[in-house]
Amino acid sequence: VFDNPRGVKGDIEIAGSEIGDEFKFDDSRRVINQIQFEYYAALNPFESDQKGVLRFYANNGSVTG
Repeated sequence: VFDNPRGVKGDIEIAGSEIGDEFKFDDSRRVINQIQFEYYAALNPFESDQKGVLRFYANNGSVTG
């Protein structure tokens, strides 16, 4: 249903805020049965409380903000 090969493999995007992609299903019912997620993190090796958050949104309401 969705593949997002951005640019050349090895390209990275450094961001200090939330980034992501949006995709829409067609009118037929769909079931997600597999998700593959890859990431690159430039973490500080001396800081032990670093986290990442993976979020999924329904996008079924009005946009605010």
